[in-house]
Amino acid sequence: TERLDAAGRPEEAFAAATEGAALVVEPQAAARLELRRALTLEARGDAAQACRAFERAAALDPSHDEAAFAAARLLRARGDWQAAASCLGDTAARHPDGRVRAALLAERGRLLAGPLEDVAGAIEAYRRALELAPDDIALREARAGLLAHAPDTRAEARAELLRVLASDPVRPSAWRRLVALLRDAGETRDADRGLALLVALGAATRAEREQTPLPIDFAIGADGLDDPLAEQLRETVLAVAGDWAEALGDAGETIAAVASQSPIARCASAWNVASGEIAGPALARLPVDHFAATAETLLWTALGAAATVDASPETRAFVDRFSARALRRLRRALSGVEAGALRRFDFVDWARALRGLALARAVDRCNGDLRAALECARAEVACGDGAALPVEADLTPIALGAGIARELVSRAVRAWIRAL
Repeated sequence: TERLDAAGRPEEAFAAATEGAALVVEPQAAARLELRRALTLEARGDAAQACRAFERAAALDPSHDEAAFAAARLLRARGDWQAAASCLGDTAARHPDGRVRAALLAERGRLLAGPLEDVAGAIEAYRRALELAPDDIALREARAGLLAHAPDTRAEARAELLRVLASDPVRPSAWRRLVALLRDAGETRDADRGLALLVALGAATRAEREQTPLPIDFAIGADGLDDPLAEQLRETVLAVAGDWAEALGDAGETIAAVASQSPIARCASAWNVASGEIAGPALARLPVDHFAATAETLLWTALGAAATVDASPETRAFVDRFSARALRRLRRALSGVEAGALRRFDFVDWARALRGLALARAVDRCNGDLRAALECARAEVACGDGAALPVEADLTPIALGAGIARELVSRAVRAWIRAL
């Protein structure tokens, strides 16, 4: 069939595949021929015959999971939900690859949960899939949503959602599921806090916005950095904050909070102040990638290994402004840090985490105005007024990115979860 296809003779290739499928004894070879027939039949618009060929291919050789998925798709299209679920389940039971079995079971679970309305069966399918793919957060959340339907499984649903949020805090859909569980359990204050997060992000409905005050009423910036090396490096650069400020030409300047009628301006000012407290004025004054590159070059220079880092000429020239005394202080502060760990360290992620921590502390100092802080992160505002988006504008996309907004929202969610 391959030679006939290559020669531009598809009808003869299809006829050869049909004849071969009827004669070949070896299952794997017969499955390949059935799959070839199925693809041709579907391309011709013969969905019924294509579906049967896909089903035969999957039955002959379960490693052809694409045949099972295609058969299920065609069966769904004609409303035969049970047959689609059975095809997926049968293939999953025999497929040699655990990840593929998980995908087949997950698809079967979606059919059971949806048109077949078999919640118990869907929960079981998802459970078996998660045994094979425990890191599938979306699948775990879907299972939690089903568990939440019955009072006797709501505790398990809650545990699953907490596990989801521990792995990926920026999942507003999981927040909403957890809020509903908390509300059902009579934990109104904790539910309202979750709703406040949804409102601040702009992911709340109009009714939710009307019933929930915008500020959050719990601290989100109390914790420092989780990684001991990241914390040690923070303390290290803070030890030479004055030298860094002097090199920037900011000697003697201080960053002060300003009073303003604009919530965004107040938050931006508090953000700068907190940044200076956490890692020195440079953290507030430099873009994240610039701060990261300068810090990395500075630390390696202090260790006498400046050539280790691929720094720009401008960054090296700037680091050369630091005094020998400042470099000695850095070297002492770096005692015990392994060179290998420092080489593996992601300075950009670290700088982003520092700015996220500073912005979280700004939220705490601005009466829990998480929305204003997200606006600051969105516009990358350092100071002054910024134009606010409408309160219903959804800022989820920026929180799902890899920037400061994600750091901020993650901290807020972790603080909410800890307070439950």
